[in-house]
This record gives sequence, structure tokens and C-alpha cells, in this order.
Amino acid sequence: MDTRIAVAGDIHGDIERLLRRATGLRADAVLQVGDFETVRGPEDLERITGPRRYRKLGDFGFYWRRERRVPMPIYFIGGNHEVYSGHLEHCHQGAEVAPGIHYLGHTGVAEIAGKRVAWLSRIYNSAAFDDPAQQPARRRSLKPFTYYRRSDVEDLDLLMMDAGSVDVLLLHDWPRYVGRPGDGPVHRRVNPVLQCDETYDLIVRHQPARVFCGHMHWPLSARIGQTRVECLAHIDHEASVQLVPAGL
Repeated sequence: MDTRIAVAGDIHGDIERLLRRATGLRADAVLQVGDFETVRGPEDLERITGPRRYRKLGDFGFYWRRERRVPMPIYFIGGNHEVYSGHLEHCHQGAEVAPGIHYLGHTGVAEIAGKRVAWLSRIYNSAAFDDPAQQPARRRSLKPFTYYRRSDVEDLDLLMMDAGSVDVLLLHDWPRYVGRPGDGPVHRRVNPVLQCDETYDLIVRHQPARVFCGHMHWPLSARIGQTRVECLAHIDHEASVQLVPAGL
């Protein structure tokens, strides 16, 4: 019998709502596409990337302090609203950041709950794409933490080639050409300039069975070749959590 795996869009610290939705789907495990927000306490509000007006404590601190426990394992990638500085920046290869809650790291391929899952954390920025993978420790802006680099995509390309086949690819931002006319109603913020050709090419080359992404807080289904792309909504929306199809 297949493990029931839920995939969730951006939760922005609302772990309790994520767990309610996943429990309602009788999920055994959860994958999450970034903007998870591992805010441990008030000090992390100064380190989280993103506009100050959106910063909030969220639920993660309860799990980090072991005051609450998740009923199923959660595996998340990084988005552009995360506590990278002083926390996730030290977990490039992934880490269990609270009991049962796993940050997957920058890139990788692994067997998770019986599926072969690949991932690429963070978002595309054309100006930063060819920068060195590791930024200097001293910086005035937190934004460089939030951008993946060409070397990350190249590393993932090799890992997916070695894997042979991939059931699920997790991205935070939408790949290029998703959201074009014919894909259905699209949010006005979808801008091809902010979408990455290289992640589109990665999907074309390796044809994972499913791609799940978030970032835009807007649900959309599309195809790239034979690959189904599911853009997931914000956790406030009913379309924010869905099950990986059985038998994928």
C-alpha cells in the first residue's frame, strides 16, 4: 500500500493549519515547497528574509522547544521568506531542525516516504544567478541568502541524471513558461523575467512525474512535456495542500 504523501504550498509559519489539512487528507508524511519560516523566537524576526510588515512568530518555536510534536514527518525546502541568517545557512545539506521537521537543504535527490524526491531551494534572481555559491559572511542585505545559483541547478542536474528517474521535484518559484496563456487564470504578478529558463530546461531533460512549486500563492496546473506542474496556493486557500497521486 502506497504511503499517503501530502504536498503543501507556502505556510509562512502556520504549521498548525498545515497539520490540520494534512491530517484531513490522512497523510503519512508532508512535503512543503518553501516559505516554511523556522522562526524560533523574537530574535529570529530580525533575521527572517522578507518585508518587516509580514514578519510574525508563527508556530515553529513550539516544535523547536519540543512543547509540541508533529504527528507525521515534514520535509521542506527553502523559499524567499526564511530564517537563513544564523539558522538555515548552516544546513546546506539539510538537517532535522525540530523533531520530525526536516529542512532538505539547497539541492538534492532522496527517497522520502517511498518516493524519489528531488528539490531546489530558494528563488531565481538574474543578477545573482552566476554569483559564487557561498556569499561572504558579512553583508548588508539578507536577500542574497534567498537566491539559488547556476551551480545549484547544475548540481541538481547531475543528481537527477544519476537518479535515473524522479517522482517529485520540489521548487519554490515557478519555472519559466508556466503561467503562459492556455494554462488557466494566472495571477497578475507572474512575470516571465522572474522565471528561470534553467529550471524549465531541467524539467524538460529529466521529466519528473510531478513538479510542485509555490511562491505566488496562486493555484495553477500546467504541463511541461509529459510532466504535470502543480503550483500550490497559500495555506489560507483550500488548494494549498494536495496528495501525491497514488502509484506515481
